[in-house]
Amino acid sequence: MDGGPQPGFVRKIGALRARLRSLRLRVIVLLILALVPAFALMVFTASESRSQAIEETQLNALRLTELAAANQRQLIDGARDILITLAQIPAIQSQDRAACLFFLSNTLMQHPLYANFGAADSAGNVFCMTLPQRLPFSIAHQGYFQQAMTQNDFSISEYQVSETNSQAMITLAYPVLDTDNEPQGIVFANLDLRWLGPFVNAAPLPENSTLRVIDRDGIILASYPDGEFEIGQRMPESATLHLILSERAGLTQGRDANGMARLYAYTPLQAGADSNVTMIVSIPTEAAFAESNRILKRNLVALVIGAVMALSIAWAGTQFFFLRQVNSLVSVTQRLSAGDLSARTHWAPGQGELGQLASAFDEMAATLQRREQEQLWAQAQIQQQRERAEALSRIAARLNAKLELDSVLQAVCDETSRALKVPAAGVVVYQQAEEDLFHLSGPNLEGAIQSQARPPSRLQLQAAATRLDQLTLKVDLTSHPGLIPAKIRRSLDARYLICADLVHEDNTIGRLDLYVSKGAPISEGELTLLKGIANGAALAITNARLYTALRIQEQVRADLLHQVIAAQEEERMRISRELHDETSQSLTALMLGLDTINIAARSNIRHIKGHIHNLKSITADLLSNIHRLIADLRPSLLDDLGLVAAIEWYGEQRLRQFGVSFCLNHTLVERLPRPVETVLFRIVQEGLTNIVRHAHASSVVVRLFQDHGLVTLEICDDGVGFDPQQHFSLEPGGRGLGLRGMQERAAILGGTLEMETAIGTGTTIRIRLRTYHDEGTGTYDPDTARR
Repeated sequence: MDGGPQPGFVRKIGALRARLRSLRLRVIVLLILALVPAFALMVFTASESRSQAIEETQLNALRLTELAAANQRQLIDGARDILITLAQIPAIQSQDRAACLFFLSNTLMQHPLYANFGAADSAGNVFCMTLPQRLPFSIAHQGYFQQAMTQNDFSISEYQVSETNSQAMITLAYPVLDTDNEPQGIVFANLDLRWLGPFVNAAPLPENSTLRVIDRDGIILASYPDGEFEIGQRMPESATLHLILSERAGLTQGRDANGMARLYAYTPLQAGADSNVTMIVSIPTEAAFAESNRILKRNLVALVIGAVMALSIAWAGTQFFFLRQVNSLVSVTQRLSAGDLSARTHWAPGQGELGQLASAFDEMAATLQRREQEQLWAQAQIQQQRERAEALSRIAARLNAKLELDSVLQAVCDETSRALKVPAAGVVVYQQAEEDLFHLSGPNLEGAIQSQARPPSRLQLQAAATRLDQLTLKVDLTSHPGLIPAKIRRSLDARYLICADLVHEDNTIGRLDLYVSKGAPISEGELTLLKGIANGAALAITNARLYTALRIQEQVRADLLHQVIAAQEEERMRISRELHDETSQSLTALMLGLDTINIAARSNIRHIKGHIHNLKSITADLLSNIHRLIADLRPSLLDDLGLVAAIEWYGEQRLRQFGVSFCLNHTLVERLPRPVETVLFRIVQEGLTNIVRHAHASSVVVRLFQDHGLVTLEICDDGVGFDPQQHFSLEPGGRGLGLRGMQERAAILGGTLEMETAIGTGTTIRIRLRTYHDEGTGTYDPDTARR
């Protein structure tokens, strides 16, 4: 059998723990804890009361001892007066025994607190005394007799136990003087401690209190109220006795011979200058605490009764006033923890702290419900953002994989219609001189209908569209049905047209058209996705156009290279032809002439002079042709005199034969670097050649200006002009290769070419380039100029 705890026992323990953690029990415990300060205050008050009782008892006992000592002093002072009076009686002075006994007996009757009166002669023999005693007997050995006789003054003895009546007494003596103030004897009085009996009975001492008188050895001289049997014995409380004998006066606590706790107050009775008697008042501690104990018991009973009543009321009242509302809150809390965020307490406001708690709980539940809705909305937004990011990433990947413009446009339309779930999407690419490019594609768009698609113009959109934001327009096609062809609208069931501008580097290069068939035109999220697609499409289209332009540029460069090679071959053929047709013929003629001179010299010397003149003429023509060939290749003036002289010579030489006037204006004050002069001269050559071939101009003006490091060359003619879009074409094989050559030459040195022309207005070509020099060597630096 398993020795572990049984399931039933475990359940009981769990139920007990649940009860111990219950709210009702906690309220009871809280109430009990609230009673703890009252109980502590009660105990503290009782402790203070006991302390006060001790202090009061000690004070009363001390006051009693001091009062007894004062009473004894009063009796001694009274005895002094009585003895002085008795010492003046003649019968006592004459030692008349009978008369003396009469006076002493009357005095004892008048002062019953004294135990005895007597008289003695100068030898110390007692001749008269009220106590029965065989006379005479001597007191000459007593200290009080000797002191009174020698000092002629009042003297007091110590307490001594009398052999006659077994009472402790002191003797008070006064000398009897003659006319010469010489002592003849003494009168004395005995004072015992019986006077303490009435004094103690009259004192307000608690029950079982005692009063003792002891000597310096601790011997009990008197004990009240019932301590006659203790007289003559040593005080049994040895520890307390030792303290009393060492301090003589004060207060202390201790236990008597029976083990009872007592308070002790003690003081000397001052029987003389050297007092040997101490009076002790002892009071039971229980008697001192009787009143404080009674009050403590009464308060404890009241506290217990009040606590029982309070606990009973709390036990019954928590169910009605507290647990009912708390259980309701617990029930609603359990519903809330189970996932029911609509759980509410539905308590009326203003029901105290629990009502505030319920209101706070309802607010918390409402906040949780609202936050859950916000979280669900945020998760949906995150999911949408993720889907948009994935769509944009997919679209960007596809667009980046395309370089051909047609393929890019097709990809933009396909991915846009797929990502935004629309029937079709179109792209319009703006072009300056040509008709805008347009591409429309959609999953449900047939090819025949697609070929009829025409995008609305910009002016039509501006008139019909509503602007959603700075870059997006919306057109209601039901209000503007003629904006797109009817077949397209019916085929796509298009209700709205959303147009997003394609912007690249602050330049609008086209737009993205979205054909929407659903009820709402577009949501905020879809609008954001559309803008993202538009940005990616703008970049892809720009890259495709750049790629197309680069491809055309490469083709143009190839055509230029082909033209250069062809021009070089043509120039070689021209030079070869001129050398063959002119220079070769001149040299042949020169050789024939030399032969003729040689023959003439042998036959007829008179004809030599004429032959020499002909040879000189042939040689001059030959030299002129050679100079012209050299000038066509590179005029020596460019190297010798510089760019200004070379342009002026070439312009006059090149245009004069065609009847075109030429003028050069310049502000150069120094030679330009040789590469700059060469490039500018070749550009002038090409420009003048183009003017001769195409411009039909009557005058040409070349301007050359220098402003610090910037050189500007302008070639102006008044010819027929032309359309730059047709002649300055990027298409391979197009016209304008001469202008391209000029632009390429300027670009070699980092320069630019600008052109101003129109049909019938002449042409101005403007070249600008910089002429930087290396600071270390002072030579021209083409790399710096290009930068």
